[in-house]
Amino acid sequence: MPGTISRPGEQMGPSREDGIRRDLVLKDSAVISTFNALGVASALLVDVVVAAKYGLGAETDAFFIALTIPQLLVSILGSTMNPVMVPLFSATRVQMGDEENWKLFSKLINLSAILLGVVALVGVLCSPLLMFVSAPGLEDASRQVAISLNRMLFVIVIMAGVAEMMKAMLNSQHRFAVPAAASFVQYVVVAFAILLLGNGLGIQAVAVGYVLGYALLVLVLAATLLVLGGRYYPLLDIRDPTVRQAGRLLAPLFIGDGLNQSSIWVERLLASFLPPGSVSALVYARRVLRVLTVALVNSVSRALLPRLSVLASKANLKELRRATLFGVKLTLGICVPVAVGVMVTSTPLISLLFQRGAFDERAVSIAASILVLYMPGLAFMALQRVAVTSFFASQDTKTPLYIRIGSLALLLPLQLILFGLMGVYGLPLALSLSRVATAIGAHILLQRRIGAFEEDLWRYALKVGAAAIIMGLAVLPMISWMDTQLPFSTPLNRILQLGSAGLVGLAIYVASLLLLRVSEVDQAIRLLRSGLIARLPNTLGSHR
Repeated sequence: MPGTISRPGEQMGPSREDGIRRDLVLKDSAVISTFNALGVASALLVDVVVAAKYGLGAETDAFFIALTIPQLLVSILGSTMNPVMVPLFSATRVQMGDEENWKLFSKLINLSAILLGVVALVGVLCSPLLMFVSAPGLEDASRQVAISLNRMLFVIVIMAGVAEMMKAMLNSQHRFAVPAAASFVQYVVVAFAILLLGNGLGIQAVAVGYVLGYALLVLVLAATLLVLGGRYYPLLDIRDPTVRQAGRLLAPLFIGDGLNQSSIWVERLLASFLPPGSVSALVYARRVLRVLTVALVNSVSRALLPRLSVLASKANLKELRRATLFGVKLTLGICVPVAVGVMVTSTPLISLLFQRGAFDERAVSIAASILVLYMPGLAFMALQRVAVTSFFASQDTKTPLYIRIGSLALLLPLQLILFGLMGVYGLPLALSLSRVATAIGAHILLQRRIGAFEEDLWRYALKVGAAAIIMGLAVLPMISWMDTQLPFSTPLNRILQLGSAGLVGLAIYVASLLLLRVSEVDQAIRLLRSGLIARLPNTLGSHR
């Protein structure tokens, strides 16, 4: 059984193996980001199709309310399985061999399917109560639609749990491409289901598409495991010490992430008392936020986790601190300018994505304003994710639980207060403010655990923030001028507008970082010149 990793201690003179290969982290982050981008692009495609066909109204509100709890459970599984299972599978493979590792995988996937089957059954039986609690302000007719959709959507919880276990096994072997790319196929199926069945089934076609999409996702991942030599055993042993260890590690994460994800439930509950379409506007803005989270934040943390786990298992505190600092700088350098860029281009971005069919200019204005208020929290969410990844690497799942409890304790009163003052716009602002405080608290706890970073992180953050603000101030008048001087009634013109703004903004951001003497830019340029991106490895079959 892989032992629980104790708190790391300081070591003198780490060997070359004790450090992380930053170029490999960047490569894997790039691979994950690339394939995640395909997945989130296809997820956005689904939202585009739903928005065009159904717009903002009671029907879409009913669907998104129905999707809330199943989607929250799916999101919890996606956030918790990987941090726990990757270290366990990695340790079992090293200490006990491939055969025992596949037996552990089989036991865990069988147990997950049974437990989640029970959860889904309870959800189906309790659906009327769940829909009332989720949206007490919803009209009776819309609630009945939500109940029927909700019962269908609970099926995806079982398939999502099985899929996340498969992804963790692949990631533990440094195989990131297929797990990241599989979602692309999944959401394409959803989009085609809406287009083919929408006229006959109405909004139910979206739920049918989700079920079919998740079924295909499981099949793709299972086929990949088989091709790579995976084995499955019909085993179920809840007394297995490693299975019990997985349960002990997962329990705090399930609770913590459940508390964290409950903010979405509260948002939609409060928005159900507002005019029809308010829930849908929140959902569409959050979709863009999720795209950025999956493509940028998750890719860095997933690439770091296996390497931080090795450093933690070797009790190499010095290199663990350096690796965590590298992850913090990487996420800040990426997420801050992206957040500012999305804020200044929110209207053309939402227009490009959703303005067609029933999604009109009023809907664009509401969703774009909500998106702007979500963006300040993006970089702080990334900082929090890197901090908790370092805790996960040491198999510490209790500290992230305490962090999330503190976050929720701050978020709920903020949501209630700002909702009362600002209506629907108070909800994204409350989330951003809570993420600022949570990220600061998480890094205070982290540095108490592993020690203070050797470099002045605040100075780096201020330089990155200043460069991003300079970029935003330069791009904003460009966007305004193009809006007034040129006609942008077609998606192609919107792409031209956003593409031009993106290229100009990137050039200004990099130039500003160079003027502010941010040394990491020089390092990145040297890596690019060495052909890093051009020589991305085939992560499907590589081992490190």
